[in-house]
Amino acid sequence: KPPSEYPAYLHVTDIAGLVRGAAEGAGLGNDFLSHISAVDGIFHVVRAFDSEEVIHVDDSVDPVRDLETIQAELCAKDMQYLKKAVEQEKLDVKKNPTMKLSALFISTMDKVEEMLTNNL
Repeated sequence: KPPSEYPAYLHVTDIAGLVRGAAEGAGLGNDFLSHISAVDGIFHVVRAFDSEEVIHVDDSVDPVRDLETIQAELCAKDMQYLKKAVEQEKLDVKKNPTMKLSALFISTMDKVEEMLTNNL
């Protein structure tokens, strides 16, 4: 028996509204993606049933397509963050002549960019 106990909890927030093009501002776009960036973890729930009472943004139910859309939009937004971070790092290096970008930084950012380009 452990010396103390802390109950586990999971706070779930439904952030609906992701559509293709959200990373460029479509649909709830940046609002949706800013809500996502404020959480510690993400799990996807997509619809896999037909219902005339529940409208789908693409007018058809296709959970695989929906998951691919979610992944692509999250990767597109992450790519924007990555490019901004790399540019900021380059500016910081320019301001300080004693600094330089490390080979590890460059190779890591290149790998991350490749993964995001491939929606991984």
